Amino acid sequence: MSSHQSDYTHPVHVPSIELGCVWESKLDLLQKSKQKHPSFEWFIWLDAGFHGNQEYFKMYMNNGQKMWPNSEKLAHLEKGKLLFSKSENDCSWCKAWDYCHCVAGTALIVHTSVVEQLAEKFATYQQKCMDEAPEKFVCLSDQVILTRVVQNYPGLFKEVAKGYGENVKPVTFFHAASTTSYDDGALLDLLS
Repeated sequence: MSSHQSDYTHPVHVPSIELGCVWESKLDLLQKSKQKHPSFEWFIWLDAGFHGNQEYFKMYMNNGQKMWPNSEKLAHLEKGKLLFSKSENDCSWCKAWDYCHCVAGTALIVHTSVVEQLAEKFATYQQKCMDEAPEKFVCLSDQVILTRVVQNYPGLFKEVAKGYGENVKPVTFFHAASTTSYDDGALLDLLS
């Protein structure tokens, strides 16, 4: 890979191989976390850049001594799924191995019962991408790979919000106002 960096990078979508490798490690790291903490019911991935958003930064810095995530709110989440926010595309628009995604990879909320299954499917799909994609940089985008897994295994996923990182707001300390529109009511269903 390093001898052909231009094949695996894109100036906007995958600016470096190293960053692509971090993105591609998300589910593997969640699986390792589950192995170390088998009693945990939920595993949450937050991108390091997540807190670069001023709204989120204020929300998490002004929490006082409250525990995050809120365990009462976690208890109401739908089990047996990866709960995600939708990015800019509809999942059905994404074909073959084009750079197209409907999953926002900024934050992932994964129930313990599907961590291993999702890590395995993700690895399988990433290898399939490496074998088939004409532009290899797409294979270093977790969002592209997760979108293809969603398309083929929709029962393992639930879209709960729209917008990058919006899916973690329901498990925060307090109700945060958002400018994001949830037209399908998925976020409300999450907490009902």
